[in-house]
Amino acid sequence: PVSFKNQAVEDAMVALCEKHLCPPTVRQIAEFMGLKSANAVMNHLKVLVREGRVEQMEETRSYVPVAWKDKVRMALKKD
Repeated sequence: PVSFKNQAVEDAMVALCEKHLCPPTVRQIAEFMGLKSANAVMNHLKVLVREGRVEQMEETRSYVPVAWKDKVRMALKKD
């Protein structure tokens, strides 16, 4: 089960994907959430990966919500 903060990280990722159509960096997620440490985001991302809600993309080494994986891949191919 994911915690409230884990869900907040996932929600931030979705918002950033919607805005930019590319996977956000860990630093972008931290800034979006008002966090000073990207390390805090990494800890939440590890939980989200373990729960199967987020995947690391091999192409960019970025993390992306599973529901956005195909959309982001298509956008990256257009560039």
